[in-house]
Amino acid sequence: MPPRASIALIAALAFAVTLLLPPALAQEDAPLTAPIAEIVEGVGVFGEPVQTVRGVLLNNDTTAYRNISVTAQVFDAQDTLIGEGLGVLVNACGAGLLFDFALQPGATHPFSAPLELFEEAAAIDRIAISATGDAVPPSADAAPLPEGITQVSREEVVAVEWEDTTTFRYAVGCERALFTEWEWRRYDLDEGDDVVIEHPYADQVTDELRERLRLTDPLIFANSRLRFAPMGGERLVYQDAINDIFTTAADGRLQRRLHTLLNRYSLQGYIWLPENRFLAYYYGAFGDPVLYFSADIDARIISRAPTRAKPSAIVPGIAADGRRAIIAGTFDGVTGYFLERLEDNFTELLFEAEVPSNNYPPPVPLLNEEGDRVTQIYLVRPVDDVPHLQCFFRPEEGGSALIDYGALPLNLAIDERAWSFLSPDERTIALAANGANGGLWLIDRDALPPCGSS
Repeated sequence: MPPRASIALIAALAFAVTLLLPPALAQEDAPLTAPIAEIVEGVGVFGEPVQTVRGVLLNNDTTAYRNISVTAQVFDAQDTLIGEGLGVLVNACGAGLLFDFALQPGATHPFSAPLELFEEAAAIDRIAISATGDAVPPSADAAPLPEGITQVSREEVVAVEWEDTTTFRYAVGCERALFTEWEWRRYDLDEGDDVVIEHPYADQVTDELRERLRLTDPLIFANSRLRFAPMGGERLVYQDAINDIFTTAADGRLQRRLHTLLNRYSLQGYIWLPENRFLAYYYGAFGDPVLYFSADIDARIISRAPTRAKPSAIVPGIAADGRRAIIAGTFDGVTGYFLERLEDNFTELLFEAEVPSNNYPPPVPLLNEEGDRVTQIYLVRPVDDVPHLQCFFRPEEGGSALIDYGALPLNLAIDERAWSFLSPDERTIALAANGANGGLWLIDRDALPPCGSS
Protein backbone atom coordinates (compact mmCIF):
# COMPACT_ATOMS: atom_id res chain seq x y z
CA MET A 1 0.00 0.00 0.00
CA PRO A 2 1.43 3.45 -0.86
CA PRO A 3 2.16 5.23 2.42
CA ARG A 4 0.05 8.31 1.78
CA ALA A 5 -2.29 8.06 -1.17
CA SER A 6 -5.57 6.18 -1.31
CA ILE A 7 -5.56 3.13 -3.58
CA ALA A 8 -9.09 3.96 -4.72
CA LEU A 9 -8.01 7.54 -5.49
CA ILE A 10 -5.00 6.29 -7.42
CA ALA A 11 -7.17 3.89 -9.42
CA ALA A 12 -9.73 6.57 -10.23
CA LEU A 13 -7.22 9.26 -11.15
CA ALA A 14 -5.05 6.88 -13.15
CA PHE A 15 -7.87 6.50 -15.68
CA ALA A 16 -8.02 10.27 -16.08
CA VAL A 17 -4.26 10.43 -16.52
CA THR A 18 -4.47 7.83 -19.25
CA LEU A 19 -6.67 10.25 -21.17
CA LEU A 20 -4.70 13.41 -20.42
CA LEU A 21 -1.04 12.51 -19.94
CA PRO A 22 1.08 10.74 -22.56
CA PRO A 23 3.90 8.52 -21.30
CA ALA A 24 6.52 11.16 -22.20
CA LEU A 25 5.38 13.25 -19.21
CA ALA A 26 6.19 10.57 -16.66
CA GLN A 27 9.39 12.47 -15.59
CA GLU A 28 10.87 9.20 -14.41
CA ASP A 29 14.31 10.68 -13.72
CA ALA A 30 13.06 13.60 -11.56
CA PRO A 31 13.15 13.27 -7.76
CA LEU A 32 9.51 14.40 -7.41
CA THR A 33 7.02 13.23 -10.02
CA ALA A 34 3.26 13.09 -10.45
CA PRO A 35 2.23 9.67 -11.76
CA ILE A 36 -1.39 10.72 -11.27
CA ALA A 37 -3.10 14.00 -12.19
CA GLU A 38 -6.49 15.15 -13.38
CA ILE A 39 -8.45 18.35 -13.91
CA VAL A 40 -11.39 18.85 -11.59
CA GLU A 41 -14.17 21.30 -12.45
CA GLY A 42 -15.55 23.40 -9.61
CA VAL A 43 -17.16 26.68 -8.61
CA GLY A 44 -15.29 29.61 -7.04
CA VAL A 45 -16.34 31.76 -4.09
CA PHE A 46 -18.20 34.14 -6.41
CA GLY A 47 -19.93 31.40 -8.37
CA GLU A 48 -17.46 31.46 -11.25
CA PRO A 49 -16.29 28.18 -12.85
CA VAL A 50 -12.80 27.14 -11.75
CA GLN A 51 -10.48 24.32 -12.70
CA THR A 52 -7.98 22.61 -10.41
CA VAL A 53 -5.30 20.08 -11.16
CA ARG A 54 -5.33 17.38 -8.50
CA GLY A 55 -3.16 14.33 -8.25
CA VAL A 56 -0.55 12.42 -6.32
CA LEU A 57 3.10 13.36 -5.94
CA LEU A 58 5.73 10.62 -5.61
CA ASN A 59 9.18 10.99 -4.04
CA ASN A 60 11.57 8.89 -6.16
CA ASP A 61 14.67 10.06 -4.29
CA THR A 62 16.60 8.62 -1.36
CA THR A 63 16.20 11.86 0.60
CA ALA A 64 13.08 13.54 1.97
CA TYR A 65 11.65 16.85 0.71
CA ARG A 66 10.06 19.68 2.67
CA ASN A 67 8.38 22.95 1.62
CA ILE A 68 7.23 21.37 -1.64
CA SER A 69 5.84 23.49 -4.48
CA VAL A 70 4.00 21.98 -7.45
CA THR A 71 3.70 23.58 -10.89
CA ALA A 72 1.01 22.45 -13.33
CA GLN A 73 1.12 23.41 -17.02
CA VAL A 74 -1.58 22.56 -19.56
CA PHE A 75 -1.20 22.40 -23.34
CA ASP A 76 -3.57 22.28 -26.29
CA ALA A 77 -3.45 19.80 -29.19
CA GLN A 78 -0.79 21.92 -30.94
CA ASP A 79 1.40 21.60 -27.81
CA THR A 80 0.99 25.30 -27.01
CA LEU A 81 1.05 26.31 -23.35
CA ILE A 82 -2.46 27.57 -22.57
CA GLY A 83 -2.51 27.73 -18.79
CA GLU A 84 -0.68 27.02 -15.57
CA GLY A 85 -1.07 26.87 -11.84
CA LEU A 86 0.92 26.67 -8.63
CA GLY A 87 0.00 24.17 -5.96
CA VAL A 88 0.96 22.46 -2.72
CA LEU A 89 0.52 19.16 -0.96
CA VAL A 90 -2.90 18.98 0.67
CA ASN A 91 -4.81 16.92 3.19
CA ALA A 92 -8.03 15.04 2.53
CA CYS A 93 -10.05 18.26 2.97
CA GLY A 94 -7.95 20.09 0.38
CA ALA A 95 -6.08 22.30 2.87
CA GLY A 96 -2.38 22.85 2.33
CA LEU A 97 0.02 21.04 4.64
CA LEU A 98 2.31 22.93 6.97
CA PHE A 99 5.66 23.81 5.41
CA ASP A 100 7.55 21.46 7.75
CA PHE A 101 5.85 18.32 6.38
CA ALA A 102 8.51 16.12 4.78
CA LEU A 103 7.66 13.71 1.96
CA GLN A 104 9.75 10.63 2.70
CA PRO A 105 11.59 8.51 0.11
CA GLY A 106 9.17 6.27 -1.78
CA ALA A 107 6.13 8.01 -0.26
CA THR A 108 3.22 9.59 -2.10
CA HIS A 109 0.88 12.40 -1.14
CA PRO A 110 -2.03 14.25 -2.81
CA PHE A 111 -1.52 17.75 -4.23
CA SER A 112 -3.79 20.48 -5.57
CA ALA A 113 -2.97 23.30 -8.00
CA PRO A 114 -5.61 25.91 -8.99
CA LEU A 115 -5.40 26.39 -12.74
CA GLU A 116 -5.50 29.67 -14.66
CA LEU A 117 -6.14 29.46 -18.42
CA PHE A 118 -4.69 32.16 -20.65
CA GLU A 119 -7.76 31.93 -22.86
CA GLU A 120 -11.13 30.99 -21.41
CA ALA A 121 -12.21 28.84 -24.35
CA ALA A 122 -8.91 26.96 -24.67
CA ALA A 123 -9.19 23.17 -24.95
CA ILE A 124 -6.76 21.22 -22.76
CA ASP A 125 -5.05 18.25 -24.39
CA ARG A 126 -2.40 17.32 -21.81
CA ILE A 127 -0.90 18.25 -18.42
CA ALA A 128 2.71 18.52 -17.31
CA ILE A 129 3.56 18.47 -13.60
CA SER A 130 6.84 19.49 -11.98
CA ALA A 131 7.69 19.89 -8.32
CA THR A 132 10.50 21.29 -6.21
CA GLY A 133 11.30 21.19 -2.52
CA ASP A 134 14.03 21.52 0.07
CA ALA A 135 15.99 18.30 0.51
CA VAL A 136 16.22 17.15 4.13
CA PRO A 137 17.47 13.93 5.74
CA PRO A 138 14.85 11.16 5.80
CA SER A 139 13.12 10.46 9.07
CA ALA A 140 14.48 7.70 11.23
CA ASP A 141 12.59 4.43 11.13
CA ALA A 142 9.58 4.52 13.41
CA ALA A 143 9.95 2.79 16.76
CA PRO A 144 8.28 -0.63 16.98
CA LEU A 145 4.66 -0.50 18.09
CA PRO A 146 3.93 -1.62 21.64
CA GLU A 147 2.88 -5.24 22.04
CA GLY A 148 -0.78 -5.69 21.13
CA ILE A 149 -0.97 -2.79 18.66
CA THR A 150 -0.96 -3.27 14.89
CA GLN A 151 -1.33 -0.80 12.02
CA VAL A 152 -4.03 -1.30 9.40
CA SER A 153 -3.79 1.88 7.31
CA ARG A 154 -1.56 4.94 6.79
CA GLU A 155 -4.32 7.02 5.22
CA GLU A 156 -6.56 9.68 6.75
CA VAL A 157 -9.05 7.45 8.57
CA VAL A 158 -12.00 9.39 9.96
CA ALA A 159 -14.55 6.77 11.03
CA VAL A 160 -14.90 3.12 12.03
CA GLU A 161 -18.17 1.18 12.20
CA TRP A 162 -18.00 -2.27 13.75
CA GLU A 163 -20.18 -4.87 12.01
CA ASP A 164 -19.44 -7.69 14.48
CA THR A 165 -16.64 -8.68 16.83
CA THR A 166 -14.12 -9.39 14.05
CA THR A 167 -15.23 -7.20 11.13
CA PHE A 168 -15.52 -3.46 10.71
CA ARG A 169 -15.77 -0.93 7.94
CA TYR A 170 -13.64 2.21 8.01
CA ALA A 171 -13.68 5.49 6.12
CA VAL A 172 -10.90 7.49 4.48
CA GLY A 173 -11.49 11.10 3.52
CA CYS A 174 -12.22 14.60 4.76
CA GLU A 175 -13.60 14.54 8.29
CA ARG A 176 -16.06 17.39 7.53
CA ALA A 177 -17.58 15.57 4.55
CA LEU A 178 -20.73 13.44 4.68
CA PHE A 179 -20.28 9.69 5.01
CA THR A 180 -21.45 9.28 1.39
CA GLU A 181 -18.31 11.10 0.21
CA TRP A 182 -15.84 8.97 2.14
CA GLU A 183 -14.00 5.99 0.68
CA TRP A 184 -15.13 2.97 2.71
CA ARG A 185 -13.22 -0.25 3.27
CA ARG A 186 -14.00 -3.45 5.17
CA TYR A 187 -11.39 -5.12 7.37
CA ASP A 188 -11.50 -8.67 8.75
CA LEU A 189 -9.43 -9.18 11.90
CA ASP A 190 -9.24 -12.94 11.49
CA GLU A 191 -8.24 -13.04 7.82
CA GLY A 192 -6.51 -9.67 7.52
CA ASP A 193 -8.59 -8.91 4.42
CA ASP A 194 -8.94 -5.21 3.56
CA VAL A 195 -11.26 -4.47 0.63
CA VAL A 196 -12.96 -1.41 -0.86
CA ILE A 197 -16.73 -1.40 -0.35
CA GLU A 198 -19.78 0.78 -0.87
CA HIS A 199 -21.28 1.88 2.42
CA PRO A 200 -24.39 -0.28 2.97
CA TYR A 201 -26.63 2.75 3.63
CA ALA A 202 -25.22 5.19 1.08
CA ASP A 203 -27.88 4.42 -1.53
CA GLN A 204 -30.58 5.38 0.98
CA VAL A 205 -29.52 9.03 0.80
CA THR A 206 -31.87 9.94 -2.04
CA ASP A 207 -33.38 13.18 -3.31
CA GLU A 208 -36.65 12.07 -1.72
CA LEU A 209 -34.96 11.64 1.67
CA ARG A 210 -33.33 15.07 1.44
CA GLU A 211 -36.69 16.60 0.54
CA ARG A 212 -38.35 15.07 3.58
CA LEU A 213 -35.54 16.21 5.86
CA ARG A 214 -35.49 19.72 4.32
CA LEU A 215 -31.87 19.24 3.26
CA THR A 216 -32.19 20.06 -0.44
CA ASP A 217 -29.93 23.12 -0.14
CA PRO A 218 -26.37 21.85 -0.81
CA LEU A 219 -24.78 23.87 2.01
CA ILE A 220 -27.38 22.82 4.58
CA PHE A 221 -27.05 19.20 3.45
CA ALA A 222 -23.25 19.36 3.68
CA ASN A 223 -23.55 20.65 7.27
CA SER A 224 -26.17 18.11 8.34
CA ARG A 225 -23.75 15.52 9.81
CA LEU A 226 -26.22 12.91 8.59
CA ARG A 227 -25.32 9.41 9.75
CA PHE A 228 -27.24 6.15 9.85
CA ALA A 229 -27.12 4.08 13.03
CA PRO A 230 -24.31 1.66 12.15
CA MET A 231 -26.02 -1.44 13.55
CA GLY A 232 -29.14 -1.95 11.45
CA GLY A 233 -29.45 1.36 9.65
CA GLU A 234 -33.18 1.60 10.34
CA ARG A 235 -32.92 5.17 11.63
CA LEU A 236 -30.57 8.11 11.18
CA VAL A 237 -29.51 11.26 13.00
CA TYR A 238 -28.93 14.71 11.47
CA GLN A 239 -29.12 18.43 12.15
CA ASP A 240 -31.24 20.93 10.22
CA ALA A 241 -30.57 24.44 8.92
CA ILE A 242 -30.57 25.96 12.43
CA ASN A 243 -28.67 23.05 14.02
CA ASP A 244 -31.69 21.51 15.74
CA ILE A 245 -30.86 17.80 15.94
CA PHE A 246 -33.30 15.03 14.96
CA THR A 247 -33.55 11.30 14.53
CA THR A 248 -35.79 9.84 11.86
CA ALA A 249 -36.63 6.62 10.09
CA ALA A 250 -34.33 5.68 7.22
CA ASP A 251 -36.87 6.97 4.68
CA GLY A 252 -37.20 10.36 6.42
CA ARG A 253 -40.48 9.64 8.17
CA LEU A 254 -41.18 9.64 11.93
CA GLN A 255 -38.95 12.63 12.62
CA ARG A 256 -38.25 13.27 16.30
CA ARG A 257 -36.46 16.34 17.57
CA LEU A 258 -33.82 15.78 20.25
CA HIS A 259 -32.51 19.26 21.09
CA THR A 260 -32.95 22.87 19.97
CA LEU A 261 -31.14 26.20 20.54
CA LEU A 262 -27.89 24.77 19.20
CA ASN A 263 -27.34 27.28 16.39
CA ARG A 264 -24.25 28.72 18.16
CA TYR A 265 -22.55 25.33 18.43
CA SER A 266 -20.72 23.15 15.90
CA LEU A 267 -21.72 19.48 15.85
CA GLN A 268 -18.50 17.54 15.30
CA GLY A 269 -19.65 13.92 15.36
CA TYR A 270 -21.07 10.94 17.21
CA ILE A 271 -19.76 8.09 19.32
CA TRP A 272 -21.93 5.02 18.69
CA LEU A 273 -22.76 2.63 21.53
CA PRO A 274 -24.57 -0.73 21.85
CA GLU A 275 -28.28 -0.79 21.01
CA ASN A 276 -27.79 2.29 18.80
CA ARG A 277 -27.25 4.68 21.66
CA PHE A 278 -24.87 7.51 20.89
CA LEU A 279 -23.08 10.56 22.23
CA ALA A 280 -23.15 13.72 20.09
CA TYR A 281 -20.38 16.23 20.76
CA TYR A 282 -19.90 19.90 19.91
CA TYR A 283 -16.97 22.31 19.80
CA GLY A 284 -15.53 25.02 17.56
CA ALA A 285 -11.77 25.27 17.18
CA PHE A 286 -8.83 23.51 18.79
CA GLY A 287 -8.81 24.27 22.51
CA ASP A 288 -12.51 25.06 22.75
CA PRO A 289 -14.55 23.29 25.45
CA VAL A 290 -16.61 20.31 24.32
CA LEU A 291 -20.37 20.14 24.92
CA TYR A 292 -22.26 16.88 24.48
CA PHE A 293 -25.38 14.81 25.12
CA SER A 294 -26.37 11.15 24.96
CA ALA A 295 -29.53 9.63 23.52
CA ASP A 296 -30.59 6.70 21.38
CA ILE A 297 -31.57 6.56 17.75
CA ASP A 298 -35.27 6.39 18.70
CA ALA A 299 -34.87 9.86 20.27
CA ARG A 300 -34.96 8.71 23.88
CA ILE A 301 -32.81 11.31 25.64
CA ILE A 302 -30.44 9.95 28.32
CA SER A 303 -28.36 12.92 29.45
CA ARG A 304 -29.01 16.56 30.09
CA ALA A 305 -29.08 18.98 27.15
CA PRO A 306 -25.64 19.93 25.78
CA THR A 307 -26.07 23.52 27.01
CA ARG A 308 -26.41 22.13 30.55
CA ALA A 309 -23.51 19.68 30.32
CA LYS A 310 -20.28 20.25 32.20
CA PRO A 311 -17.84 21.41 29.47
CA SER A 312 -14.93 19.04 28.88
CA ALA A 313 -11.46 19.79 27.54
CA ILE A 314 -11.60 16.51 25.60
CA VAL A 315 -14.27 14.66 23.68
CA PRO A 316 -15.89 12.61 26.45
CA GLY A 317 -15.50 8.86 26.58
CA ILE A 318 -18.99 7.41 26.98
CA ALA A 319 -19.89 4.14 28.75
CA ALA A 320 -21.99 1.54 26.94
CA ASP A 321 -25.17 2.53 28.78
CA GLY A 322 -24.86 6.16 27.72
CA ARG A 323 -25.25 7.29 31.33
CA ARG A 324 -21.67 7.79 32.42
CA ALA A 325 -18.82 9.58 30.73
CA ILE A 326 -15.14 10.34 31.27
CA ILE A 327 -14.43 14.05 30.90
CA ALA A 328 -11.30 16.12 31.53
CA GLY A 329 -10.50 19.66 32.50
CA THR A 330 -10.19 21.87 35.54
CA PHE A 331 -13.04 21.69 38.03
CA ASP A 332 -12.97 23.26 41.49
CA GLY A 333 -9.33 24.13 40.93
CA VAL A 334 -8.26 20.55 40.13
CA THR A 335 -7.05 19.53 36.65
CA GLY A 336 -7.44 15.92 35.61
CA TYR A 337 -9.86 13.23 34.50
CA PHE A 338 -13.33 12.91 36.00
CA LEU A 339 -16.21 10.44 35.93
CA GLU A 340 -19.50 12.20 35.24
CA ARG A 341 -23.07 11.00 35.68
CA LEU A 342 -24.79 12.48 32.65
CA GLU A 343 -28.28 12.67 34.15
CA ASP A 344 -27.28 15.11 36.91
CA ASN A 345 -23.71 16.23 35.99
CA PHE A 346 -22.30 14.85 39.25
CA THR A 347 -18.54 14.43 38.85
CA GLU A 348 -15.94 12.37 40.68
CA LEU A 349 -12.21 12.99 40.34
CA LEU A 350 -10.41 9.95 38.96
CA PHE A 351 -6.87 11.27 38.91
CA GLU A 352 -5.02 14.56 38.54
CA ALA A 353 -3.06 14.89 35.30
CA GLU A 354 -2.16 17.04 32.35
CA VAL A 355 -5.00 16.73 29.85
CA PRO A 356 -4.93 17.13 26.05
CA SER A 357 -7.30 19.15 23.87
CA ASN A 358 -10.38 18.21 21.88
CA ASN A 359 -8.38 16.68 19.01
CA TYR A 360 -7.27 13.67 21.08
CA PRO A 361 -9.28 10.40 20.93
CA PRO A 362 -11.97 10.03 23.60
CA PRO A 363 -11.32 7.64 26.51
CA VAL A 364 -12.89 4.18 26.39
CA PRO A 365 -14.65 3.35 29.69
CA LEU A 366 -15.67 -0.25 30.46
CA LEU A 367 -18.42 -1.31 32.86
CA ASN A 368 -18.28 -4.23 35.28
CA GLU A 369 -20.34 -7.36 34.63
CA GLU A 370 -23.30 -5.92 36.53
CA GLY A 371 -23.19 -2.79 34.40
CA ASP A 372 -23.39 -0.48 37.39
CA ARG A 373 -19.79 0.75 37.66
CA VAL A 374 -17.00 1.93 35.39
CA THR A 375 -14.01 -0.17 36.39
CA GLN A 376 -11.50 0.25 33.51
CA ILE A 377 -10.78 3.30 31.38
CA TYR A 378 -8.46 3.11 28.38
CA LEU A 379 -7.18 6.52 27.35
CA VAL A 380 -4.64 8.28 25.20
CA ARG A 381 -2.99 11.25 26.87
CA PRO A 382 0.30 13.15 26.59
CA VAL A 383 3.22 12.12 28.77
CA ASP A 384 6.10 14.58 28.32
CA ASP A 385 4.29 15.76 25.15
CA VAL A 386 4.24 12.22 23.69
CA PRO A 387 0.87 10.43 23.31
CA HIS A 388 0.75 7.33 25.51
CA LEU A 389 -1.79 4.54 25.80
CA GLN A 390 -2.83 4.09 29.43
CA CYS A 391 -5.48 2.31 31.46
CA PHE A 392 -7.00 3.53 34.71
CA PHE A 393 -8.18 0.68 36.94
CA ARG A 394 -10.98 1.59 39.34
CA PRO A 395 -12.00 -1.41 41.44
CA GLU A 396 -14.98 -1.27 43.78
CA GLU A 397 -12.88 -1.92 46.87
CA GLY A 398 -10.56 1.04 46.17
CA GLY A 399 -6.87 1.07 45.32
CA SER A 400 -7.09 2.51 41.81
CA ALA A 401 -4.06 2.41 39.52
CA LEU A 402 -2.89 4.04 36.29
CA ILE A 403 -1.08 1.57 33.99
CA ASP A 404 1.08 2.90 31.13
CA TYR A 405 1.47 0.79 27.97
CA GLY A 406 3.93 3.07 26.17
CA ALA A 407 4.06 5.62 23.38
CA LEU A 408 1.69 5.62 20.44
CA PRO A 409 2.51 6.66 16.85
CA LEU A 410 0.09 9.60 16.97
CA ASN A 411 1.40 12.95 15.74
CA LEU A 412 -1.48 15.42 15.71
CA ALA A 413 -1.28 19.03 14.56
CA ILE A 414 -3.86 21.38 16.05
CA ASP A 415 -6.09 20.99 12.97
CA GLU A 416 -5.94 17.19 13.04
CA ARG A 417 -7.95 14.73 15.09
CA ALA A 418 -7.99 11.18 16.40
CA TRP A 419 -10.86 8.88 17.39
CA SER A 420 -11.34 5.60 19.27
CA PHE A 421 -13.91 2.91 18.45
CA LEU A 422 -14.60 -0.09 20.72
CA SER A 423 -15.54 -3.48 19.28
CA PRO A 424 -18.86 -5.08 20.35
CA ASP A 425 -17.07 -7.65 22.52
CA GLU A 426 -14.90 -4.88 24.05
CA ARG A 427 -11.70 -6.77 23.17
CA THR A 428 -10.41 -4.47 20.42
CA ILE A 429 -10.06 -0.70 20.22
CA ALA A 430 -9.68 0.84 16.77
CA LEU A 431 -7.65 4.04 16.94
CA ALA A 432 -7.95 6.34 13.92
CA ALA A 433 -6.35 9.66 12.97
CA ASN A 434 -6.50 12.06 10.05
CA GLY A 435 -3.96 14.57 8.79
CA ALA A 436 -0.47 14.24 7.37
CA ASN A 437 0.40 11.45 9.80
CA GLY A 438 -2.99 9.77 9.84
CA GLY A 439 -3.72 6.08 10.02
CA LEU A 440 -5.63 3.27 11.68
CA TRP A 441 -4.31 1.06 14.47
CA LEU A 442 -5.86 -1.87 16.32
CA ILE A 443 -5.33 -2.27 20.05
CA ASP A 444 -5.82 -5.86 21.22
CA ARG A 445 -6.71 -5.68 24.91
CA ASP A 446 -5.97 -9.38 25.39
CA ALA A 447 -2.37 -8.82 24.23
CA LEU A 448 -1.76 -5.94 26.65
CA PRO A 449 -0.66 -6.38 30.25
CA PRO A 450 -3.85 -6.67 32.34
CA CYS A 451 -5.62 -3.56 33.58
CA GLY A 452 -7.02 -5.12 36.73
CA SER A 453 -10.17 -7.20 36.45
CA SER A 454 -13.72 -6.08 35.94
